[in-house]
Amino acid sequence: MKNKTNSNYVYQKPFLSLEETCEYLSLKKPTLYQYTSKHILPFYKIRRKILFKVSELNKFIEKHRISSNAEIEAEAITNIITGK
Repeated sequence: MKNKTNSNYVYQKPFLSLEETCEYLSLKKPTLYQYTSKHILPFYKIRRKILFKVSELNKFIEKHRISSNAEIEAEAITNIITGK
């Protein structure tokens, strides 16, 4: 189940169904099925039911973070200063 808090949804279950995961990641079902068939996203299969662990979905999201221009510039300056 989900609770609405400050217009953000907080999932209180450790695992989400396929439909809940689509909503959580803002993906359509065919895309999520592609991610599972290509093993891009970890999942659990119990008989015919597919489940996704919320903590693993969060790791997946974090892994696909793209740095801002300011962060890239700061890293470049640090590398120039340190000689890396």
